[in-house]
Order: sequence, then structure tokens, then C-alpha cells
Amino acid sequence: MLLLLTLFFKHPVQIGFSLSFWLYALYMGIFPSALAYVLWASALKHLEAGKLGSLGYASTLLTMAFSFLLLKERITPVFIGGAMLVFGGVYFMLIKHLPFIGKNRHEQEGGML
Repeated sequence: MLLLLTLFFKHPVQIGFSLSFWLYALYMGIFPSALAYVLWASALKHLEAGKLGSLGYASTLLTMAFSFLLLKERITPVFIGGAMLVFGGVYFMLIKHLPFIGKNRHEQEGGML
């Protein structure tokens, strides 16, 4: 969209990116983005979308753990509290023994599809 706006300028906008920029953009497009979508689509074959979506919140915990291990970040009480809230939320979304997890509303009311 922004590229189309350049058509209205009197002097053309020149976009000159280096080869290293294009290689980095290609890398970022293939590995973190495209690979993530392929893995997500294959995981949808094995899990329900709601359960898989709730696992996305666990990535925050992995990010925190890797920042501690690799970047030597400090673990503070706020970090621990936040991690407990995230872990608890993911846990309650994934367990099956709660009456409202794993059943749709029609099944909860005792109806047949």
C-alpha cells in the first residue's frame, strides 16, 4: 500500500537495500514465519484449535526461560508470579476433567447432535 503512494511523488523513491538485508528478510520469511505456519497446520490435525491456541501462551514461558538461560536475565518475584499465572491458565484450559472443558454447549445440556 505504501509502495503505491510513491507513485504520486514528483521524484521516484529509490529503495536500495543491500544483499545482506534481502538474505535476512528471506531467512525471516522462511524459518520463523513459514515454518511456524506449517507446524501449526500439522498440529491442528492432532489437537483441537482451542487447545492448540491455549498452548500459544506457553511460548511466553519458553521465552522467559531462554532469556534466563541465554541472556542471564534475573528471575524476579513478578517473573515468578506471571509465570505461575500463565502456566495455571494454560493448565486449566487443557485439562479435561472440568465439566466445561472438552465439551461443547450442546453436549453439556445432554443433547444429541
